[in-house]
Amino acid sequence: RTCTGWTVDGVHSDDAPDKVAAFYRDKLKARSEGKQFMDMSHNDGASLTLVDDKAKSTLQVHVNKAEKGSDIAIAASREGTK
Repeated sequence: RTCTGWTVDGVHSDDAPDKVAAFYRDKLKARSEGKQFMDMSHNDGASLTLVDDKAKSTLQVHVNKAEKGSDIAIAASREGTK
């Protein structure tokens, strides 16, 4: 098996980090049945991870406070077979 790599997208929102994190938290929790969901919140944002062992995929959302609003990094990976 080989990892097909990570796909990373960066976006910005004018919304506060807690509002952005709550949006992504709700979306990931809705998809989390039978998967592993991790939520590491901090004062200036959050790191959210959804791991699907069956599909061998990981989705991470990192929300950080920006000068105005929030910076968001969304990373996804999927393990492939040779």
